[in-house]
Amino acid sequence: MKKQFILVVLLLLVSLVTILRYFYGTGTTEQVLASAGENKVELKKTLNHYPDSLSLKQDAATFLINNLGLHYTIKESWYLPNGERKEIDPRKFKRKKNVEAFVNDKRLVRKRDSLLYHPRVLQSDFLIKNVDLAFESWNNAGWKDSLLYNDFREYVLPYCVENEMPEDFRTFFHEKYPHIKDSLKKYNDPVQAARYIKRHFSIWHWYRDKSYVLSNNQSISELFKYESTDCTNYAILLTMAFRSYGIAASMNHVPYWGNTNLGHCISAVLGNNGKWVNMDHSLFAYRRRPGKVFRSTYSKQEWTLAAKVASTVELPPLLRNSRYRDVTAEFGPVANISLAVDTLWSEQQYVFASVYNMGHWHAIHWSKLNEKNYCFTDMVKKVVYLPSYYRDSYYEQAGYPLYVDDNDSIIVLKPNYKKQLQIEFTARTVGSNLRKRVKEGDKIYLYVWDKGWKYMEQNKITDSKIIFKKLPESGLFKLEGLEASNQARPFTYTDRIYWW
Repeated sequence: MKKQFILVVLLLLVSLVTILRYFYGTGTTEQVLASAGENKVELKKTLNHYPDSLSLKQDAATFLINNLGLHYTIKESWYLPNGERKEIDPRKFKRKKNVEAFVNDKRLVRKRDSLLYHPRVLQSDFLIKNVDLAFESWNNAGWKDSLLYNDFREYVLPYCVENEMPEDFRTFFHEKYPHIKDSLKKYNDPVQAARYIKRHFSIWHWYRDKSYVLSNNQSISELFKYESTDCTNYAILLTMAFRSYGIAASMNHVPYWGNTNLGHCISAVLGNNGKWVNMDHSLFAYRRRPGKVFRSTYSKQEWTLAAKVASTVELPPLLRNSRYRDVTAEFGPVANISLAVDTLWSEQQYVFASVYNMGHWHAIHWSKLNEKNYCFTDMVKKVVYLPSYYRDSYYEQAGYPLYVDDNDSIIVLKPNYKKQLQIEFTARTVGSNLRKRVKEGDKIYLYVWDKGWKYMEQNKITDSKIIFKKLPESGLFKLEGLEASNQARPFTYTDRIYWW
């Protein structure tokens, strides 16, 4: 329930990114002012507040405004059939089943209340105060001399982390925790300082099921009011807290795991040695492998596909964002995948690397086609990727699924139907993979990926096990029950079963 709900919200958000990217995006100061409508007066006040064109504060203010076009906030609420807005206080949900009952209530619909396009709503007082407080925290930090201006501008200065409701989070933290500022005077290492700050939020502000009934993109005061977050909001909270005290911080984002479902977000800080340190050690717990790891930025990153192509070009949902850096290589063994596509799609200039997550393929990286050749860079080893095209919200296979093994060999999972193998599963293994209980006599279906999930055979659970005898040699496979499970993970089989 919860996982499906998250994906629906994610798809709505990325659709909005496409709209904003088409109409606004980022650009010169003049372009942003033109998109601000009547609010351009406030943006001009911000720029005019720092008359010295050579000052760092003038540069910082210009940097914020030139990238405002990339930022917006959506606010949503739950509504009854009669249109009445239902006020929610997640603190009243005592158990997980209460949350599930609420979200599964067919009478309730989640609707958008408002869309705030930041160039049209941010006031000059808010922006000026943010610039001044950011510089004050930088100047007072014991690690000031180790923090480069460009890193300050990208990871301390911004008034927001993602698309949360804008709020003066610097003043919020300083007033709520007045002792932190003095306590940090003994620290010259931003990583140690961040760990000290984090201790103030670890007790109650953790991931809780009831957080999913809340509106997305909460402000900092809303997060503290309800004391309940998912991993994204928790990472945003920590990042804002760190930035309040002059620590360069951002959010490392795993959009989709490569060998399990969903994804994860954590806060990270920049150390004196120029290396980033995660503030959450759960990133690769349980042997999880990311499809990719991205670090959020405030400004547009020119390497992203969204920054390279015209706004009218249709892109896969995740890649419509231009505010991130690919930092996958910082998190473990990676390799480049250079191959040729099996088929060319008319007028397609790009091929995408997709991972299988929650029952669907999702593009997480891209390569420009050079005739039939492509190169996916910094791909995680032992994660299955599907080379694919994307058009009209539809993925088309450009090549068979593949992965890079520990020896840097590219393994292509093309089924060989001429040779068939026999495979046996215990009922417990099948149930674990489908995330549901299976019993004697239940029918289980075997599929192989070949331009889609192709049915191979079916059998029944007998004596707490099930046997399939028509498994093609090589290939990517999955099991399904009578009802499809979007949580089922695919597998390969050579000398043993390997779940992806």
